[in-house]
Amino acid sequence: FDRSIDLLVSRLRQRLLDDAREPAYIKTVRSEGYVFSLPVEILGAEQ
Repeated sequence: FDRSIDLLVSRLRQRLLDDAREPAYIKTVRSEGYVFSLPVEILGAEQ
């Protein structure tokens, strides 16, 4: 596992003002990685 991903997620959380202990945007999934915790909408996509 590459620790640089952890560093990048940490920087992203700082910019989003997201607290790792009580995340609003990016949650840590133990032994798996990270997941966005809000719905993601693709803009301009044809349905």
